[in-house]
Amino acid sequence: MEERGSELVNTQSEAVRRAARLLVERIASEGRRSPRGILVQMDVTKDHLGALLGLNRPEATRAIDALKRAGVLAMEGSTLVVLDEKRLEELAR
Repeated sequence: MEERGSELVNTQSEAVRRAARLLVERIASEGRRSPRGILVQMDVTKDHLGALLGLNRPEATRAIDALKRAGVLAMEGSTLVVLDEKRLEELAR
């Protein structure tokens, strides 16, 4: 767990690791660098995201939310903005 502000964020869960791995793969194949970070288009439903990760929908949502709370990524509509690529790669291991 890591502390972000006054909130503890579980970044060591298998679900977070799976989400991080998927995002690292997406960055390599379709990520676009911008001043805000690396943009990754995610035109999938939360159910489909869960299926991609081998998780159910609530688990997938919690994993993405944990990455957001940890300051690793942000959401802009259906686009994920990777704010800390190095940390994302660490979490994917």
